[in-house]
Order: sequence, then structure tokens, then C-alpha cells
Amino acid sequence: MSEEFVTQESEMTGNLADYEAPKSGGVGAYLFGLLVFLVLTVASAIVSMIGTFPLQQRVVLASGGDVAKAQELLLAEMANSPLVPITQFFASFIMFVIAGLWYFFKFYKPAKEEGKVTPVLPKIMNLKAILLIVFGTTSAYALAVLLQYGMTLLLPDYASAVNSVLGSALNGVMGILAGVIMAPLAEEVAVRGLILRRAEKSFGLVGCMIISAVMFALFHMNLIQSVYVIPMGLFWGYIGYKYKSVIPCIICHLINNLVAIIISYWADGLNASNAIIFSVIFVVCGVITFFAIKMPEKETA
Repeated sequence: MSEEFVTQESEMTGNLADYEAPKSGGVGAYLFGLLVFLVLTVASAIVSMIGTFPLQQRVVLASGGDVAKAQELLLAEMANSPLVPITQFFASFIMFVIAGLWYFFKFYKPAKEEGKVTPVLPKIMNLKAILLIVFGTTSAYALAVLLQYGMTLLLPDYASAVNSVLGSALNGVMGILAGVIMAPLAEEVAVRGLILRRAEKSFGLVGCMIISAVMFALFHMNLIQSVYVIPMGLFWGYIGYKYKSVIPCIICHLINNLVAIIISYWADGLNASNAIIFSVIFVVCGVITFFAIKMPEKETA
């Protein structure tokens, strides 16, 4: 899938209004997105239930039927159990396999047979694309951190519980591999692959960016993450639409998650000082991204 779909869209300028084309069938695009979400979520849930069954069994026995106590014990167990990152890795792997096969047979193979696919690497091996991917992703990540900080202030107890579970999923080598590699692969093939390719039949750039952000938020399945991943969903939707390929989106996501994990080990939590730093990063990288969008297109050979 290191190739891009050839479409009749004109080359992009810097004006969002220039990208829109009159299309129809928006409801169908969202219904397809929901179908993808349900299929992959159910598959992931089955793997997670099987993988964490011993943990759940211990919690049920220890709680004595007390639901509140069971929830408290489950959170504590998940925060420390090595089963969580292992299960998360395989759940993401199964999602990637299902989404990848679905994408291949529904979109890639038919387009390939019709001669509508060309290599994408020449499109992104240039200064404009590199600036967009690096600084755009960094700006979106900084804004996501600021939104996460805001949600933590609004919902401290809920944010603490979510962060505890997320932290446990990143423990050890399997957790890091799941967070840095498998999750980006699975989520990008699902959202910027399957869902975005279908959305292009119904929407122009702005509509595709919105459905990309909405479905990306939905896939995270908790309020905290669903809010702060919206900037990344919007920007990666733009990248996927612009280059007609999931490959640059995967690169963006890999960079984002790697940086997020490194910072999580380096920074001592979110606070006002960090918020100021990330505000500056968001603005500076956002300005560079804006000028990168305005740069003329120039492909490498």
C-alpha cells in the first residue's frame, strides 16, 4: 500500500475552498464508518476478553459480587498486570489484519486493476511534504496535549483513571510496540484507509477531515482521548486526502506516538509550565505548517 490513488481532483493550493467538489451520499459515508468501527471494535474486544480472562476471574472472585469493588479492583489490576500490554498488542494486530484485508480488497485491488494507483513515495520525498508531516504532526500533538490538560482540570478523577489504564497498556516492550507501531497501523488503515477512501466519494477536503476526526475520536472510546485526538484526526485527514494514501498518515501517527511515549517518560505529568511550553510549540509549528501548505508542489524524481 505504498502507492496512491489517482483521482480527478485538481492539485491543491492553499485555499480550503478550492478543494471542495459537489458530492452526495454523506450519510452512507458515516454509516460505513460506523460499520468499520463496530467490526473492528468487536474483534478487538473479543481478543481483549480472552487475553485478560485470568485477570477478570481474579477480580470477580476477590470482589464477592460487589460491583463497585469489582470496578475498583479491575482498575488496580489493569494498572499493574503484564497481560494488558500483551493483550493490547494482539488486539491491535487483529484490527490491523482485518482492516488491511478489507482495505486491500475493497479499494486497493480494484484501483490497481484499473490502473488508478501510482507510487506515493515520490509525492512525500520533498521539502513541502516533510515540513507538513513533521511540523503539522508536532503542532497537532501540542494542541492535543493542551486539550488533555484542560480535560484533566475539568474531570480530574476520570482523567486519572483513564491515564492509569493507558499507562499500564504501555508497560514493557510489548506495550511500547503496541503503542508506537501496532496502534498507528491499525487505526490509520481503518480511519485514513477504509473510512477516508469511502468518504472521498461523498465529501471534499473539509468533509473528509471532519469524518476523519469524528471516527478517530470514536475509536478511542473514552471522553478524554476522544476530545484531545480531534486535532490529529483533522490534520491526518488532510494529509490522507491530499496524498490519496494511508502511508503518510501512518508516518505521522508513528512519529506522534513515539514522541508522546518519550515525553511521558521524561515529563513529570501535565502542569501549567508544560502547558506554556506546548502552547509555544503549537503556535510555532502551526505557522511553519501554514507556510508549508502554501509552498508550491514539487515532486522528486
